[in-house]
Amino acid sequence: MSQTDHPESITYCFGQFAVNLATRELLHHGEAVELQPKVLDLLIYLLRNRHRAVDKQELQDAVWPRQIVTEAALTRCVMKARKALGDDAEQQRYIRTVHGTGYRLVTDVVETSQAAAPARPTLPPGSPPTLLRAASPGPMWLSLLGIGIVLSVALIWLWQRQALEPTEDMSDAQIAIFPVTNATGDARYDWVTLGMMSSLGQVLETGSRIRVVRSSQAIELADRFHAGSGGDQNLREFAAELGASDGIALLVLPVLEEIPGNLRIRYRIARPSGRITERSVVGSSVTDVARAAGADLMVVLGLKLDRTPASTDQFVDEAYIKGRALALQGELQAAREMFEIAVKHDPAAFWPRYEYALTLRDLGQREVAEAELRELIKLANAESDPDAFIGSRNALAILLWRRGEHEEAVSLLNAALAVADRDADLTAAALIHSNLCILERIRGNLSAAREHGLLALEVYARQGIAKPPGNIFHALARVAMAEHDHASAENHLRRAIEAFRTVGDRRATATTLNTLASLQRQRGQWDLAQRSAEDGLALRIALEDPVGEVASREELAQIALSLDDLATARTQASRGLEIAAKLDLAGSQADFQRHLARIDLANGDLDQVPLRLQSAAESYQAVGEQAGLFRVELLKIEWLAQTGKRTQGAAQLDQLKDANADDPDALAAIASIEARLAKGAGDHRRAAEAYGQAAEQADQARDQWAAANFRLQAAIALLADAQTEAAAQSLDAARLLQDQFLWQRTAAAIAFAAGDLSRALDLCKQARASAGAHWGDADQRWLEQIAAAASAQRAP
Repeated sequence: MSQTDHPESITYCFGQFAVNLATRELLHHGEAVELQPKVLDLLIYLLRNRHRAVDKQELQDAVWPRQIVTEAALTRCVMKARKALGDDAEQQRYIRTVHGTGYRLVTDVVETSQAAAPARPTLPPGSPPTLLRAASPGPMWLSLLGIGIVLSVALIWLWQRQALEPTEDMSDAQIAIFPVTNATGDARYDWVTLGMMSSLGQVLETGSRIRVVRSSQAIELADRFHAGSGGDQNLREFAAELGASDGIALLVLPVLEEIPGNLRIRYRIARPSGRITERSVVGSSVTDVARAAGADLMVVLGLKLDRTPASTDQFVDEAYIKGRALALQGELQAAREMFEIAVKHDPAAFWPRYEYALTLRDLGQREVAEAELRELIKLANAESDPDAFIGSRNALAILLWRRGEHEEAVSLLNAALAVADRDADLTAAALIHSNLCILERIRGNLSAAREHGLLALEVYARQGIAKPPGNIFHALARVAMAEHDHASAENHLRRAIEAFRTVGDRRATATTLNTLASLQRQRGQWDLAQRSAEDGLALRIALEDPVGEVASREELAQIALSLDDLATARTQASRGLEIAAKLDLAGSQADFQRHLARIDLANGDLDQVPLRLQSAAESYQAVGEQAGLFRVELLKIEWLAQTGKRTQGAAQLDQLKDANADDPDALAAIASIEARLAKGAGDHRRAAEAYGQAAEQADQARDQWAAANFRLQAAIALLADAQTEAAAQSLDAARLLQDQFLWQRTAAAIAFAAGDLSRALDLCKQARASAGAHWGDADQRWLEQIAAAASAQRAP
């Protein structure tokens, strides 16, 4: 048999790419492109069947044989293949969507045959990864998670500045462990800084009700503390402040030092009472002092550790701890490599595999992460290791809800909650209730979401936490916003921001500021909304948080669109789309494509609109975002109207009305589109009627702010139709917005039309003061026109 008879010897060449079946690689200019196995399978199948369009079901059967998957999984796979090829749903240079059928490869392909490449050499089983060992600063650090079984080590001496105190009853306290200060002068120990902090926190929480402040927050707290004098008095004041504001009962400040022949960890323990204890442990290696520090802290806190070590292999433990330190620094690729080494060296170790899966999830490699988490769920026993049982289910639930698979996510969280309730694990129960609050809101089950949020607050109260974490207030705020309860939403958001700022969590503060901006935008408080969104964006850029930056730019684009500032909206949407595409954030890409389509419609640039809307629809479908698909349909109707296809647009509008007959929010949005279409056609009377209908639907939805905005728009349309008295009545019904410049400017126009020039001038000046930077040149010319007319009217 010749080589060409073997499929494995074939290489497909197209454009700047090649797919080598022997090595299962996609190459770009000869360099391997990282690709998930299923994405490569899809690409190979399209290459083999490039002479025809391939049906979606056929593709699903080929890529996922003997598996049941949704069409959304196929859509995501196609998106990833396009991204790897530098393609997208707009350009479709390589993979074309064949509507009503499936997909087809549409590029010239050259098929070549060659000898199959030899398999890449691999290390024999059990051989050590020598690069990691060479990089190690000294003897391998046994994981802190194994402290409970190594408390008696002959080479460890415990040194204390004062006699060992009686054990305190702190079994359910909240503590903060600061990053370890490397005072050895040896940069090889820098990795200990975050690794030890993270692992000490993890080990203290395991098997107890101790609540350890999250590592990211501990880093922020340490920065705040060290910004002061750093002395004992400063530490006393700081501990008292955090005790009163956030219920933190203990601050731990460790320092790693080098002394002749040994290493020492010296740490101060500060309490809200003002009491400071200084303790130290000495050992011959990092391993020894780490074990001793954990043992000593457990003595102080009265803890007894039951969890087994992460691994019995010291090398695996060090790779694991280094991975956690890298993850905390945001170096996810490097963290993944460390966890991968640990997993390959000890495949049976649960926690390295768990952290490996989380890192894969956060890097966007969700299919591999899902497979790993499902295997871990099979291994995690609720009786022998409830922490593993809860953690694995919570992690998979988050992955699933991010891609729209809500039913299974709810089931997983409920299973985790049952174990947390059984074991009276209040910390885990509060976290799961918070996640269920978020998930049920996404599903549209607002009453269930609110109930879970309140249950989380109740659990925190049972733990004696006067000020719960900000995340639960943020979750409740999102529920209140969905229920149009703006007052409660603002109250929750203010409490969330206060809580996040208290513990120095700038990342969460930025997220909450963006949500506050959304609330302020819905209320027409444009200046406040823009300020909140810009503050959040500045924080996210400073934190190098590209995912957060995408969310902030999306909000700023929406604010600009609300103000008809199309240039700013395009700038924010274009930059946001660029970042979202690099991060493979399908939902965000869809939002930005939708915004850009709306901008193009407003500018009359109609050519790109269908492609943008198609791209948005595919992305929304991939993540199961029905609300986004609904908004895309509304923009399609606007496009049909602007391209002269009004009859077709009207028919689709009627279909949307029928499909959403029981949804007043959707009917309000449909009526507002009818109003915009009428306004664009110059039919201001019909526009006013449609805005009035939108306001009535908003009233039914109990969204008083949306109703007021629709009535304001109706007033503007009535004024354009020369119905001054009716315009005044509609504007009066929108008095909720009377502090906003658009309401004041409209009131000035009505007064001007009625001949009351003095009142028109006063209102116009109020509008200018309220508008701030949004007061344009045309507004100023109009004010000057009114001032001149008023002056002439007053002249004798």
